[in-house]
Amino acid sequence: MRNGYYIIDAHCHIYPEKIAHKAAMNISRFYEGIDHCGGSIPELLELMEQQGIDLSVVNSAAMTPHQVDPINHFLLDAAAQYPDRFVPLGTMHPDSTPEEQEQHIRFLKDNGMHGIKIHPDMLAQPLDSPGMQRVYALCQEAGIPVLLHTGDSRYDFTNPNRMLPMAKKYPRLTFIGGHFGGREFYREAANTFKDCSNFFADCSSSFLWLSPEDALYCLRTYSADRIMFGTDHPVMRPGFDLDYLFSLPLTDEERKKILSGTAQKVFGFTAPWESSAK
Repeated sequence: MRNGYYIIDAHCHIYPEKIAHKAAMNISRFYEGIDHCGGSIPELLELMEQQGIDLSVVNSAAMTPHQVDPINHFLLDAAAQYPDRFVPLGTMHPDSTPEEQEQHIRFLKDNGMHGIKIHPDMLAQPLDSPGMQRVYALCQEAGIPVLLHTGDSRYDFTNPNRMLPMAKKYPRLTFIGGHFGGREFYREAANTFKDCSNFFADCSSSFLWLSPEDALYCLRTYSADRIMFGTDHPVMRPGFDLDYLFSLPLTDEERKKILSGTAQKVFGFTAPWESSAK
């Protein structure tokens, strides 16, 4: 808890300890040298304690089809080890065979995972590719939300022009666009998706590049009912993002939704502090 608010980090990556440093370095290189922090479970738990983050929605995106099963098992085991600290998302891969994708969706559903994460830019694959659309169709049928990296001026894989048609084509699927729905295209994304009820966004890896006026514009255009706090750990350090968010002139109700309420609604879980109060 921080400043009297329960806090959920809705966009947080973790990796097995033996590869955590390498994974964080690879992310730093992809984002052209952003100063990262460690990506292991102990390092995340320490940061959560330091910054008053109560719960993290943890994920890791598969870069190849054969990584899907090990990643899903790792995330499930991490959440089982720390059930009051982690909520797990799984992953899928657009190049898995249709049969493999069906097996993966059954595993996610059978084990109560709360969504999936895919990073189309790092896969160099458009988010509207046939393989991605097979994933969307399966997730829509299973009721499993899809968190996507969205937006990058270097590519045209995940920008709003590709995302909006998918949100319309799969209206029963909950999409979450990382980075305000369009990294580097923040206002454009907010304007594009403001009336798209099945599209949500998190504010991860955004505040460093946004003026307070632009940040407030994005938050209010989506509304607090469709925005979640997220850090993109280990890409960003949570202290800066929390300080920035608390500096904005938001109402108490808006902060409660952004910091925890919307994430619980989107990913379909009850936070420990909510369940203990019943």
